[in-house]
Amino acid sequence: AELWLRGIEYNDGLVKPGNSTFAVIDFYNFESQTTQWLPGDRPEFDFATCFKLTVDDLFLRYLATEVCVLEICQAEEADYDVIARCEIPLAPLLDSRPALILDRLPIQAIRNAGRIAGYAHIELRLALPVSELYQLFLDRHPKERADIEKA
Repeated sequence: AELWLRGIEYNDGLVKPGNSTFAVIDFYNFESQTTQWLPGDRPEFDFATCFKLTVDDLFLRYLATEVCVLEICQAEEADYDVIARCEIPLAPLLDSRPALILDRLPIQAIRNAGRIAGYAHIELRLALPVSELYQLFLDRHPKERADIEKA
């Protein structure tokens, strides 16, 4: 799988003047991936990372029921605070197209719950479609199918 953080637009006032921000991406059971620190309130993210995957029942269930998390952190001297967060839905990757392109995914502010702090442009691609494997998984595991359909 390949994940690209193409860019982030912050709303005014999210980032304190003179501070830098970076993003942390949590996907599946991999170690968190972090971008470089970028100065100012208009950073130009262009970050890509690859995850070597084995498509098994556990991964297919993860795609169907979980999300990838993107957190925006503001660096202040030697410390940082998480200032915004968004969840990237993964279930669309189970369709016939193994790509998910989100041009304006809303990022929620942490301190002012419910306030949109900005928007992220994210692309997530699998090397091959998994739709047929997912259907086979559901056919083999009727209880899993029922649990997934309830969620």
